Amino acid sequence: MKKIFRLFIVTLITINSYSQSSEKEFQKIKNEITKDFSTIKSDSFNELIPFEINSKWGYLNSKTKEIIIPPKYGKLNFFNPTMEGYYKGESFTVRKNGVINFEGDKPEKESYIMEVDESEDTSNIKIISSSDGYKGFKIDENGNLLNYSDIYYNSEEHSWNIRPFQFKGKYFAIVKNKNGKYGVIDKSGKTLKGFNFKYKEISLNKFAKDKEKLWFFVQENNDMWSLKSNKNKTKFKNKLMANPITSSHLFGFSSIENKDKQGIFDCYNLKWKIKPQKEKIGGLYYSSDTKLDKNNPLDRKKAKIYYSFSYKDGFEEYSYTTYFINLKKEKFKPKVK
Repeated sequence: MKKIFRLFIVTLITINSYSQSSEKEFQKIKNEITKDFSTIKSDSFNELIPFEINSKWGYLNSKTKEIIIPPKYGKLNFFNPTMEGYYKGESFTVRKNGVINFEGDKPEKESYIMEVDESEDTSNIKIISSSDGYKGFKIDENGNLLNYSDIYYNSEEHSWNIRPFQFKGKYFAIVKNKNGKYGVIDKSGKTLKGFNFKYKEISLNKFAKDKEKLWFFVQENNDMWSLKSNKNKTKFKNKLMANPITSSHLFGFSSIENKDKQGIFDCYNLKWKIKPQKEKIGGLYYSSDTKLDKNNPLDRKKAKIYYSFSYKDGFEEYSYTTYFINLKKEKFKPKVK
């Protein structure tokens, strides 16, 4: 019994010592992060551009390109207007006012409830027989899909069969027929001129500045895409390497690629922002003073937009260098002394 008691006391001491050691280490990490960011004025946070060397991240000044924070962090992001970072196993957030919040400061709570993503209830959508000539679809007063013709029923996932949208107070839909071809119809089932089920895929360009026409990205019998309007006007016929709507997009800019080239397409102004090139274009990022809507092309005026370029450096498997380039193709590489 005495041996068990001694073992219990030793275990408590060990746990307590480990806890104190962990707390000291956490405090040390907090102090390092706070010291790094304390030298930066909060109103200049959006001037910081992250960079990566040997898989460690730092910050440089966008105007001078001089290193502000050396590359030692596990990850640093752009300020827009807050920033999330990672250092020595600890996650933290730097807010617009300069306040730093550490994830380790938050009490850990156990949860036995899993969050379930809420999705629109489609169980009430009806499939109507086309035996009496029904080829259309019906929308309720709230804009919800009520039913559609069985000639478009290919999958239990309704969004794979029909994608309704509204234009100038009228409803239309992109639909897929039994032959696997896409077209555009009105509520009665009448085909929109020029979109009579000859495409492998169709996507509505919801970002287009031109509100007098409907613009769609269409794919014919090849891997390339075109831009086509409901007024039978075509741009970039078989010149787009991928569907800009399903590619990475930001404020209406879309980064698209194939195995040979990459470019950035402006879905708002219907033109290339950066024409297809062999130089690799990574994801799209931005910095800003205020919180912006990434799906609103008008908010691009309030943002500084960049794309990333990464390459493997050294001999280690996961060692990379990353820098950022703005849409004027100005490169932001740190000045190494």
